[in-house]
Amino acid sequence: MLTSGCAWRDLRPSFGVPVQTAHRRFGRWTEAGLWRDLHRALLNERGSEGLIDWSPAILDAASVRAKKRGSLTGPSPVDRGKPGSKVHVLSERGGLPLSIGVWAANTHDSEALKPLVNAIPTIRSRRGKPPKLHADKAYDIPAFARLVAPTRNHPTHRPQRHRILRKPTSTSAVT
Repeated sequence: MLTSGCAWRDLRPSFGVPVQTAHRRFGRWTEAGLWRDLHRALLNERGSEGLIDWSPAILDAASVRAKKRGSLTGPSPVDRGKPGSKVHVLSERGGLPLSIGVWAANTHDSEALKPLVNAIPTIRSRRGKPPKLHADKAYDIPAFARLVAPTRNHPTHRPQRHRILRKPTSTSAVT
C-alpha cells in the first residue's frame, strides 16, 4: 500500500457504505485530526503496557510517484525526474510507527531526520528520544548526536560516538 496506494473504487461493497460516503468521511476525519489522535492513543496504550521496544528505533523511506503532483512533490532522482514524494517512517523495533513524514522526492534523507525524531509524541511510560537508531547511511549527519538520547557511560569506558547504526555487510565473496 505504501508504494502502490489504494483506489477508492476498489473499496468492497461489504464495507457497508458507498465509495463516495467513505471518501467524504475519510476527508472529514483527516481534517478533524482523528488519525493523529488515534495514533497517539495507540502509542499510549502500547507504552503503558510496556509493549514499545525502543532498542533500536528504525528509520527508512520509500519513494512514491505523484502523477497528480502536489505541494510535497519534486523531481524524483530514481524515476527519471518524474514527480514524486518520499514517505519517511520512524518506527520502534516491532514496526509500530512513531512518526511519519512526507517530503518531495528530491529532498535529501538527512533533512527528514530531525523533524521525524522531534515529531515523536510523548508516550506514557516513556520520555525523551530513542537511545539508538537504525537507518541507512543517507541519514548519517554530523548533527545526529543531539537528536538521540545520551547514553550512560561507565566511568571506565570511553564515551560512545553517536552514529546511525547500520546492518553489518559481508565483504566476502559468495561462492
